[in-house]
Amino acid sequence: LVSPKTVLDKEKGVFTISGNSYMSNPASHYEHILVWLQDYIKNPLPSTLFVFDLEYINTATVKMLNEVVRFLISIRETGNIINIEWHYDDDDEDMIELGKQYEILNKFKFEWKPKT
Repeated sequence: LVSPKTVLDKEKGVFTISGNSYMSNPASHYEHILVWLQDYIKNPLPSTLFVFDLEYINTATVKMLNEVVRFLISIRETGNIINIEWHYDDDDEDMIELGKQYEILNKFKFEWKPKT
């Protein structure tokens, strides 16, 4: 079981989830992030950046990541800016497709960043 590296830097307004996420119960990891984001959204910085830099996730993680995206997008309701970066490898069609699905589901355009 592997959980991703998560950095929530409230002072800079830069948050990152990176690496691999293949846990049998991802809710145990992501619920803490969602609670933290719920608190952050009450008083966000004028501009927030969230970076997804994932290599592999299992299907149980897909739903939890979409919940994270939904929380992030709600920052717009405060009148503040939210940018979401989706980092990808050119040859990783599954992760590219997942990012595109999140964009469509949430009607929110990501910034696409190829990994170097």
